[in-house]
Amino acid sequence: VTTPGASGPDLLKALNLRENGTRRTLRGSIVSVLRDRLQTLFQNVSYRLPNPSTHLAASATHVNMLRATLRNNPVDVLMVADEQSLKITSPYEDLALDPRGSTGGLEIGFTLSMACADSTVGTGFLSIQTVPGLQTFAHRLLHFGAARSSSPWCAAEVDCNASLGPVGTRACLAGNSYLDLKRQLLDFGAFKCNVFQLLNGSTCDMLGMSPSGDSWHSDCLLPDGQLRVKEVPCQFSEFIAYIQAFDARINLALNRLDQVASEQQLQNEIGTNLSQLALAHLTAPLSSIADAAACGVLGMRYGEMVEGFCYRGLLGLHMMGWNFLACALVHALLAAIIYVTWRHMLDNLGNNNVINDDNSDLNLDKGARYPDDSWEEMLYELEARAGERVAYYKPSTENFKHHLQPVRLKS
Repeated sequence: VTTPGASGPDLLKALNLRENGTRRTLRGSIVSVLRDRLQTLFQNVSYRLPNPSTHLAASATHVNMLRATLRNNPVDVLMVADEQSLKITSPYEDLALDPRGSTGGLEIGFTLSMACADSTVGTGFLSIQTVPGLQTFAHRLLHFGAARSSSPWCAAEVDCNASLGPVGTRACLAGNSYLDLKRQLLDFGAFKCNVFQLLNGSTCDMLGMSPSGDSWHSDCLLPDGQLRVKEVPCQFSEFIAYIQAFDARINLALNRLDQVASEQQLQNEIGTNLSQLALAHLTAPLSSIADAAACGVLGMRYGEMVEGFCYRGLLGLHMMGWNFLACALVHALLAAIIYVTWRHMLDNLGNNNVINDDNSDLNLDKGARYPDDSWEEMLYELEARAGERVAYYKPSTENFKHHLQPVRLKS
């Protein structure tokens, strides 16, 4: 019998399986393939990680295009009217009634921005194009009447001429309504200039973040490393400056990211530390389990099986046989005792004498009726006569006491 821990032929090499038509041992499929694949994956990860000295997030092409879009294109120029919605909404749909058409008429309002002057956009992600402003629209609206001098805005409404026809009047009124809608949007004050919030409730903007050695100051991070956003309402002019400042915010955040990456902490964590952890806690235990799966354990278990069936099993059957024999002897002894007791009681009952009573139909004196002392016949006769007496018995004061005790046994 093989003892525990004994070495022997490799069990995993004795077992085979087919994978994609190729025959492999179980050891090769579980241990070798898994270990090789993990090493290959970690090598690929280490290879694909960018070199911090040559791959900086702050200088990435798409990041530069985004920053240029925010820096060179004010948000009021980028907020253009929805042409399709205006063309089906009253009274703004009447802008198309201007007989001058799209070249010099009020139809330009369908693509008008929120800026006062015309602007050209095209840096960053945007293609080069000119976006008309409110002043151009107000200048074209002067075709229908004189400007209202009381308006402090860059685009004043007009007093429509009385000589205008129905179509011109509708176009003029639609132009005034359109400028009033733009003014309401600018004065609405419902824009959000959100910043971060510190634990004491004060606001914090990343524009004040600066490096100091290995740490950063005014980075708006809470002690647990999280960021908490605080909503701050602002006017439209403040919102324009807030969006343009995101160029600087993005630059600061990505410069900090590049500084951390330059220390190669990420490469060390993924390419080295994580690979060592996987080797120590995954592949090494699997190899140990595979090494322990030798055929020697089968010999040990086979020996235990033979010992259990041939020795312990036969001993158990032998002991069970003696137990059955003991139970049979005990039952035989109990049967003898029960028979002796029963026979003793039967003999005592058959030897009792009965007092003769001439008036009783149940006179069972020994030998009076059955000289052969047949106890079974005497008992049957006693039961028959007792039944007849009960069936035809009529109680009275004279015979009640007499028939209450028809048989008296001698003491």
